[in-house]
Amino acid sequence: MRILCLAVLIADFPQLLKKFDSQIRQLRLYNADTLGFAIGPSRAEQTRGYSFRYLSLPFNLADYMAAADSLAQDIRPDVIYFRYPGATRRLWQFTLRHPNVVFEHNTVEEAEFTKQARLNEIRWGPRVLAKAAGLCAVTHEILRYEQQRAGNNRPGLMLGNGIEPQSVPKLDFALPDEAIHMLCAAHFAPWHGVDRLLHGMAAYDGPQRFILHLAGSGESLPQYLDLVRRLSLESQVRFHGRLNQDELYKLAATCHLGVGSLALHRMGMAEHASLKHRQYCLQGLPFFFGGRDVDFDPLPDFVLSVPQNDAPIDMAPLAALARFPEEHPEARALMRRYGEEHLSWQSKGGRLHEFLHNCAARSGETLSFACVSEGSPRNTALPRPDAVSAVIALGNDCSGLKATLQTLREQEPWQNLAPQLEVVFAGPPHLTEKAAALWKSLGDGVTTPVEASEPGQQPFQSRPADHWEAWNAGIMAARGPWLLPLLPGDELSRDLLRSLAYSVQSRPELNMITARAQDAEGRTCLPQGLEEILEEKAAAGCSLFRKSLWEDVGGYRTLHPFGLTDALFWLDCLGSGQLRRHLPRVCLVRALPGSALNPEIPEALKADALAMLVTMSPKAFSPDDVLKAQSRLLHFEPAALPALLACVERHPGQAWPRFCLGLTHEGRGNLAAAVACQQAAADRDPEDWQPHLRLYLLHRALGLHPQAILDKKACLERADSLRAFFD
Repeated sequence: MRILCLAVLIADFPQLLKKFDSQIRQLRLYNADTLGFAIGPSRAEQTRGYSFRYLSLPFNLADYMAAADSLAQDIRPDVIYFRYPGATRRLWQFTLRHPNVVFEHNTVEEAEFTKQARLNEIRWGPRVLAKAAGLCAVTHEILRYEQQRAGNNRPGLMLGNGIEPQSVPKLDFALPDEAIHMLCAAHFAPWHGVDRLLHGMAAYDGPQRFILHLAGSGESLPQYLDLVRRLSLESQVRFHGRLNQDELYKLAATCHLGVGSLALHRMGMAEHASLKHRQYCLQGLPFFFGGRDVDFDPLPDFVLSVPQNDAPIDMAPLAALARFPEEHPEARALMRRYGEEHLSWQSKGGRLHEFLHNCAARSGETLSFACVSEGSPRNTALPRPDAVSAVIALGNDCSGLKATLQTLREQEPWQNLAPQLEVVFAGPPHLTEKAAALWKSLGDGVTTPVEASEPGQQPFQSRPADHWEAWNAGIMAARGPWLLPLLPGDELSRDLLRSLAYSVQSRPELNMITARAQDAEGRTCLPQGLEEILEEKAAAGCSLFRKSLWEDVGGYRTLHPFGLTDALFWLDCLGSGQLRRHLPRVCLVRALPGSALNPEIPEALKADALAMLVTMSPKAFSPDDVLKAQSRLLHFEPAALPALLACVERHPGQAWPRFCLGLTHEGRGNLAAAVACQQAAADRDPEDWQPHLRLYLLHRALGLHPQAILDKKACLERADSLRAFFD
């Protein structure tokens, strides 16, 4: 069984890196084929010495999910163990493509997350978890919460946080005797409850003197600074800021007590599995916290649990706890032994491995792709990460097909490895059979003939728009992780697939590689210059992209009334935020003129055509640009109306044609018809904010203010960036 462990981590928190590293090391004892990748911002010196690979990327959740998806596609694991990164649309898409994912949960997300992250969790969390193969949580109540969100039908495992004893050194204590010193190291938040401890220190009038050391940063730190001044505790509280691991160990060796989280109830929780508690135990530092910890139940003598409320902490029991090591000389050795027996990953790894194995079996997904290497039988091996399916759309004129196939045959090797290649012919049966025979005559290889027409439809005909439908059908049948759409007559540079292999090896997070293309009229372009595509009718750029990217954006959408499918596809890719790389040279020469793929558009309609593209793919543009495009379409040229009505008729289940038709009704004062169109659009695409914005404006114009308030709420749930518009 192959296990892929994934985590989105910030390297500034070494305790989390150590936990992730320990999990992977322990899983490898049970399952040698275990791979680990952490994704997030880091510096080189922060990531040395770990057993996992760190993909260092600037903070961007979309990029992190793109990298995770790329890794899952390339590695093809039997099960993916993913530290839950927070619900988003991208994570939902990830679970759709990878139904063998098991999530690890460390908190009740809706209680801890704020702002947009919390809204995302409410909206996407249940959908994400319902698709998971299993759920692992560090406390019983977190597991109950996650399973309830998933519909109570997902297998679950409660496994308290583990720690590697070797990673926590035994401390050489040098305790001062003038006071009881307490250590609290955290990224301070309200649930840490340090304010309770400060109020307790201020109210305490006993014989002992307490000193509190606060190490770290966080949103609650300014509150603590102010509270220390107001309570006149300046001589008893010391702020150390953020310390590295060695500095923390030195500070801990001068302290009598460790401070855990004291106000977990502020998040509606009662159970802990804090890494701090486990470190305190292995260090031999008695500690206290609020509520209960799943791995310290029943409570050992070296741990104290305080009541779960907002009252000041009673300091007298803490004084007694601080004397425990002095009264019991074997106490620190006892704590170390407890940690090794109950808290180590060695004591937990077997249960985790068994759970992952069962989840992999339940998911029914080993994700072994068909082998696409030339001359190899299918279904015998995984493809390399750089394996390519070249999808060739066939029309009536296939005179240049042999030249295209020859350039695929002549692709240069990378590191002495020939390109792994599948050729998919998409078109009517009589053409795909001829094309497959031609490919075979050039040498043995893997080919897939695909009939582009669906049952009940008219047979495939050679029209410009049919290239897109043929590519969609061919891509759906393709089995390589990378796709290369081609037409007969296309000629590729000999090093194109070698460039792909290099890029995949050096940049595993990439999802798209584009290069310049040159058409029969000598024009070159990249596939995202809208003005160039529209004005010059230039051919698409040469593009290699992952099949998952094509799935993400819904394939080639032939929605545009004027046939600008090429431009719409690249806008969809741009809006998806997927990572890309450009090759700064011409890598494809297309025999067709640019106008063969992008039809002629009357001069008077070009502005409308561009506005349509903007509203079709709003994620690629700012809200202001989208609103300007909407305004343009309120009054677009009457000559465009027949093409729009034909689009509505061709695509009855699609949202955008009805949205655009609603704009035309609104611009002409037919408000009731506009409302009906926008409501139909909202029903067909529940994620798009545009119909809800138009409904808000229409209902206000009609005096239906309660309904307008609901429209505004629905709009902001889908696009929080529009608050400025409503303000």
